[in-house]
Amino acid sequence: MRQYLPAFGSTSDPRAYGLAAPTAYGDLMETLWLTTAAGERFGVTSFENPVGDVGTAPSANHLQRGSLAASTSSVFLANHLVANVGVRYDRVRNSNFGSFIPVLTDGPITAQNPLGTGFRAYDEFRHKEPPSVWTPYRSATRWNYGFIVRPPWVAKWISLGYDYSRNASLNEVAVVRDVTGAVVEPNYGESHEYSIRFRLLDERLNLKVNYFNSLNRHTTLADSGLRQNLIDFEQQLYRNDASYPINPLFLEARNPLPSDFRLPGDRNSKGLEAELTFNPTRNLRLFWNLGRTDTEIDDLSTQPWYDYLDAKLAVWQKYKGNWSTAAYDNTRTVEAAYNALIQSPIDDIRASLGNPGGNSQTWRSNLVATQSFTEGRLKGASTSLNFRYRGPAAIGFPNKIDAKGKTRTDRDHPFYSKGYVLTGLMANYRFRGYGGTSCRVQLNANNVFNTSRVFLTRTYANAAPRNYGRQAGREFLLSFDIER
Repeated sequence: MRQYLPAFGSTSDPRAYGLAAPTAYGDLMETLWLTTAAGERFGVTSFENPVGDVGTAPSANHLQRGSLAASTSSVFLANHLVANVGVRYDRVRNSNFGSFIPVLTDGPITAQNPLGTGFRAYDEFRHKEPPSVWTPYRSATRWNYGFIVRPPWVAKWISLGYDYSRNASLNEVAVVRDVTGAVVEPNYGESHEYSIRFRLLDERLNLKVNYFNSLNRHTTLADSGLRQNLIDFEQQLYRNDASYPINPLFLEARNPLPSDFRLPGDRNSKGLEAELTFNPTRNLRLFWNLGRTDTEIDDLSTQPWYDYLDAKLAVWQKYKGNWSTAAYDNTRTVEAAYNALIQSPIDDIRASLGNPGGNSQTWRSNLVATQSFTEGRLKGASTSLNFRYRGPAAIGFPNKIDAKGKTRTDRDHPFYSKGYVLTGLMANYRFRGYGGTSCRVQLNANNVFNTSRVFLTRTYANAAPRNYGRQAGREFLLSFDIER
């Protein structure tokens, strides 16, 4: 809740500034000190932001990025083959002062007392940044290539295409590893696209069909505590028996944290798209497209973790002769601890794969008809009518009981919203204005038949409505443009 303070310095009554104590979410860069009747010092922010209720902690971050890119396109075999190749190289590093918090306190900040004492506030820090400590460079080389084939004898009517692209943002510069110690490459995407194009009726009819497969690699899976549990599990086994071959990355002396390791996953999208353009007359254009995309959360990149756990399972089963009798702690055997700490999160991870929900749509389509006038009284005018179809979207999932008797989300049978059609109209007129200007007046009518202002976006497990979204109602837009 936002609260507003009196103007800075306009009152000496500390109660006027009586807000919550400053926290790491305050926005204190300067402090006004008051004294109560009892002689107690009382500090407030000089800004009219509620202390500790809104605002952002001061931070500093330096980022360096260097990029090189090149591309080429060549034609072969009398224009029957066109090849495109591109490459881009990026190198990134940063200096992050996330641990640097410029705190102003009553008492001094010392190594023994890093938070100081008394009233705390954020101090002016823009001229107090520590020297930059740069992380190691992270780099990525991305190749993009494709080709177009126009087969002999039918090159005028048919062409085939293929495109491959790979990208990586490199926004993450921290080095993270998997359970084997191998560095996990920052999140990147791969895309394969196959297409066929037909040009018929003297190119008045054009049809293009695409199939694409896009894979977003090394996303972070929700691990249900697997990383922390695995660290604790192996450390406990090592405490119980010093001969246990603990993963060196999990030794307590290294102070391992779950954030040091990544449980990578993937987001896979496959789809089909078709586009048709038809010009039955010189002034009439019909455009229609149809597409479907299916998205799933996958675990292709998780395989190194699965391989590690499978190899370790044989060791754990033989722990101190038999894990069914070997003690893990005062209340559990090693087998029972494994089932609770390792196997249960693995089951959770695998149950989370598949359809992500989140209003992921199935079918979509657009139909646009445009009529222009190039002669007569309506010369310079054009009109269009468009229909936009959006198919049912996944808005929730029921529950199911798995083979182990645990309640899971049934991602194979999602709840879908209803499909809908939006209709739009457009009319414009171009004409010459005064002083050699070109003018255009245009009227758009959007969502002409749409009277529903809310739509269902999320359900509970019993299909009962949970959340609604708002959609634009009927609207009219009139614009007038002048160019010279």
